[in-house]
Amino acid sequence: SINVGYVFLKKVTKNYIISPTNKKKILIAGQPTNNLNYIKNYFNDLTDVLKFYKNKFNFFYRPHPAENKNLKKIKKIFNENNILIKMTQNKILYDDLFNTDLLISINSTVAIDFNYLKHFLKKKGFAIYYINNNKTKKIFKKINLYSKMNFAKEINSKKQLDKFVYNFLKNKLNFSFQKNAFNKTNLNLQNFQKKINTIINSSGI
Repeated sequence: SINVGYVFLKKVTKNYIISPTNKKKILIAGQPTNNLNYIKNYFNDLTDVLKFYKNKFNFFYRPHPAENKNLKKIKKIFNENNILIKMTQNKILYDDLFNTDLLISINSTVAIDFNYLKHFLKKKGFAIYYINNNKTKKIFKKINLYSKMNFAKEINSKKQLDKFVYNFLKNKLNFSFQKNAFNKTNLNLQNFQKKINTIINSSGI
């Protein structure tokens, strides 16, 4: 089973100042699962691609609160591929998201919060759902409205992931603000949050 979670979606009150850096930041948002084989397969695939970009990005991993028991396994896979990754779990989600350039997750609702913050800050950024397993893809097909609503781009293979990261690094992607719910000037965050959480609850995941 995989824990889907809920959106954070709080009004941005902090004055976030984005500092220019030589390296872009990739944040991987964790999603707990009790399938150890899946964890190994997923992160082996992920690191097989990211290891070629380890000198181009700073890598961070934000674990899900229910994911702690698997963190050592995950960190070991990154270490085996000589990828330096920092674990981060700021109490305020936006503190981890505000200077993130590329967000990677399985199907986390963090992508919704990421899009909201980027829209608020008028900063370029992109979220992807890397789903490399057919069984998992079928599970999330029930709630893949996140990608349909342009909160994230779904990617299903290492080849696709490599091409995306390469184009991202070379600024070959279209970073115009995406047409999603946060483009609406009359957006009511509470109503939107209720709508998303209702969909999650009714999905049966």
